[in-house]
Amino acid sequence: MGDAGPKVIWQPNSRPQALFLSCPFPEVLFGGARGPGKTDSLLMSYLQHVGQGLGADWKGIIFRQTYKQLEEIIAKSRRFFPAIIPGAQFRQGAMEWAFPEGETLKLRHARRPADMENYQGHEYPFVGFDELCNLPSQDVYEKAKGFCRSANPKVPKLIRCTANPLGPGHLWVKRYFVDPAQPLTPIVSESGEKRVFIPATIYDNRHLVEADPDYLRRLESITDDSLRAAWLHGDWDVVSGSFFGDVWSHGRNVVQPFPIPKSWYCYRSFDWGSSHPFCVLWLAVADGTAAPNGVVYPRGALVLFGEWYGAKKNSNGETIPNEGLRMGSRQVAKGIREREAKMKAAMGLSIHPGPADPAIYASTDGPSVADNMAAEGVSWVKADNARVTGWQQLRERIWQEGEEPGLYVFSTCRELIRTLPAAPRDENIPDDIDTEFEDHALDALRYGVMFRKRTVTSVSYSAMR
Repeated sequence: MGDAGPKVIWQPNSRPQALFLSCPFPEVLFGGARGPGKTDSLLMSYLQHVGQGLGADWKGIIFRQTYKQLEEIIAKSRRFFPAIIPGAQFRQGAMEWAFPEGETLKLRHARRPADMENYQGHEYPFVGFDELCNLPSQDVYEKAKGFCRSANPKVPKLIRCTANPLGPGHLWVKRYFVDPAQPLTPIVSESGEKRVFIPATIYDNRHLVEADPDYLRRLESITDDSLRAAWLHGDWDVVSGSFFGDVWSHGRNVVQPFPIPKSWYCYRSFDWGSSHPFCVLWLAVADGTAAPNGVVYPRGALVLFGEWYGAKKNSNGETIPNEGLRMGSRQVAKGIREREAKMKAAMGLSIHPGPADPAIYASTDGPSVADNMAAEGVSWVKADNARVTGWQQLRERIWQEGEEPGLYVFSTCRELIRTLPAAPRDENIPDDIDTEFEDHALDALRYGVMFRKRTVTSVSYSAMR
């Protein structure tokens, strides 16, 4: 028999996968849909530098959110690594691969910034994140940049990620990797570092399609148009599968700003945050009279007409997801007073005290946040914090079957519009939102909806029915 040549254990299944493996940029996000071979790609991105003379200087670490989620990575690495690199050993107790020339790859869990404190002072020139959208906060990712390093200048420094749309981290991943530029187009940071998004779908993975054509047919048969677009084509603008995806409509619920009539009852709601954003919302209750734009909004409908979101901005003026301003409570109160003074001057509106995050009433050795704000002339009513009931009431306001919506949002309330459509359900409590999602504007709105139904005084309630 003739020489059949060396046996191929693994090779890229598509051009996107090959681009991911060969990309020289420090940060890369790969995938965005079901089935292109994301986990295989992540493992091979590390392995391609094993046995290349880097020795013990080539150290890697791959993160998932829990140890249980690492099971698939472990199974795939067991399948490929020893076959490709004879002598590769998996140390189960250490959750680490060791290779003959001294290279190592650790498999670890990380979900919160505190989890990354375990790696201070470490050096990992290869850092991988599988299913990045499962990370609720960008903080974890940013901390990883601090230990993606090596004292050996010949060693590449790489952060490699995979992801599908949706999940607690959908918004920050989309903002960081997807929105700034077209796919395959480098994004250059202020420091000059480059990152890029390389999209791939199941259609790129001919091996999977040929081996399991029924899987492709199952994806193509999904009746939900948005979910099918996400899983098949990696559509990052999807809202399907989110908590409000089946009721929220930008065209139905979002309106252009108009002067709020003086006869409408106006109040504010508040979700407190320091390291995370705070959010103040201003709401008006339509009384059935025509608005200045000529539209008669249903009597009792809520109109969200003002928003102050206390989050950091990047150099382009874009919100950095889940990064608070760390403003003091007195400063926030002064900011509220200033904004309401402008509302009074422009439209003659009187803003009534509304519901606030119950956490502002907590006090240990000194005045509470509520006390400090009251000292600046801004008072509140303690919000009803019943989450499941509040979300249900909000869903009913967003969509009232056969009727006009019970909630309208000014197009200028950008942070609420940004976060509400993408809010994911809690995996353990389907009637609740994942609490690790960037939900500050949503909480403030939930308080506002619950307040209107429960707490308004008898003097003003007749105008709100």
